[in-house]
Amino acid sequence: MENVKQLIVKEVEKIKVSLTAYRASHTLLEEELSKNEKYIDELVDALAEYKVVWDIIEKEENDIDINDIYEGKTND
Repeated sequence: MENVKQLIVKEVEKIKVSLTAYRASHTLLEEELSKNEKYIDELVDALAEYKVVWDIIEKEENDIDINDIYEGKTND
């Protein structure tokens, strides 16, 4: 029976080591995920800013009077 107990102790130690490693890995992955989420948020914000500028440009282009086009005038 002592041999069985020793085998169990060895297996339990292996499991503890693996568990510790996986927990550490999980923590690192959570930190990396947090960084990536922040970067994604920054990219989404940048896209939103470009969208605003794009919409302003399109509005300006649409506001050009057809007579101005014939006269060579633009809103540039």
